[in-house]
Amino acid sequence: MGKKVQPIYESTYRHRSTRSRTRILTVLILLIILIGGFWLFQKHQNKQLSHYPVKGVTLSQDDGYIDFHQLAQKGVKFTYLRASSGASFIDDQFSNSFSQSQGTDLKIGVYHMFSFSSSASAQYVNFRRAIGKSDGVLPIALQVSYYGSYSENSINQSAQQVKLKKLANLISTHYQRSVVIWTTDSIWHTWVKASVPKAAFWMADGKLKRTNDRMPFIEYNPKGKMTLSGSEQQVSQSVFTGNQKQWRNYLNAITNTK
Repeated sequence: MGKKVQPIYESTYRHRSTRSRTRILTVLILLIILIGGFWLFQKHQNKQLSHYPVKGVTLSQDDGYIDFHQLAQKGVKFTYLRASSGASFIDDQFSNSFSQSQGTDLKIGVYHMFSFSSSASAQYVNFRRAIGKSDGVLPIALQVSYYGSYSENSINQSAQQVKLKKLANLISTHYQRSVVIWTTDSIWHTWVKASVPKAAFWMADGKLKRTNDRMPFIEYNPKGKMTLSGSEQQVSQSVFTGNQKQWRNYLNAITNTK
């Protein structure tokens, strides 16, 4: 008898089936690694967060309606509200959010997004117009971050240092309030720190690490999620870098300097 010949399609099917099983197994292994890595990251972050009992959020019109009473009930201690940006933009939700936050135990702060293209004077006027007398109790924050075509290599750092210093001084003098600069570790050390040597640093790197007296806040999750009014909402999450007693002392100190 001659040798039995297998149909070529049967061999091809077997090879394809083997490759398919290999791909599926590879995908499953990658998923297990990703899920395991995420779980370990969450466990590590939660352990770190246990050292920072005072937590807060930052909000803008992009976050939509927020129930401030629920925020307080969930253990949030402070909230920063975006008031303005540059020389003309005013956050549509600021006034309503500030009003709704009153009557809660939340400590409220306000912030302005620094513009590389607008003068310090124009930004100061816009900020005052945006907040009126709703300046909160926390240090006024200036958020400094690159956007659009602006980057470390494209801006005139010396000119921006002069502008930021002037804006911080205008705000601090008018409101008799200290200013905190909300920015990344890289931007802070590259050119911001030298321009506002008396300002505090709010680190926006999303990393919980060793702090100092000039760093009262750390933004650890810019895209955090909280369940409010039965639905999941995205909020930027930060922590105060001290314990409960230090938080009380911090509040007393800034209240006494107003």
